[in-house]
Amino acid sequence: SKRTSKWEELFGLVIIESMSQGVIPVSSSHSGPKEIITEGTGYLFEEGQMERTLINILEKKDSPNLKAAECIKISKHFLPKHIAERWKAILIS
Repeated sequence: SKRTSKWEELFGLVIIESMSQGVIPVSSSHSGPKEIITEGTGYLFEEGQMERTLINILEKKDSPNLKAAECIKISKHFLPKHIAERWKAILIS
């Protein structure tokens, strides 16, 4: 996604959906994606740096299988039951 003066990606449901299938995300470094994607699960890039980021990914010797497995694991943190538990802790305190 591309940031504008009035909009920025705040969550990124498609990121979590793809991670749940073992897809390694590559995303702009907006508020939402930064909360979801870590070095162990994917790649973030600053505005205008997508091409450089993709070149870096291709040059790295990372194990895509390890990242894909971590994506699946982390995506489960966003299941409704886990989100409900987090909200419950906030609302009850």
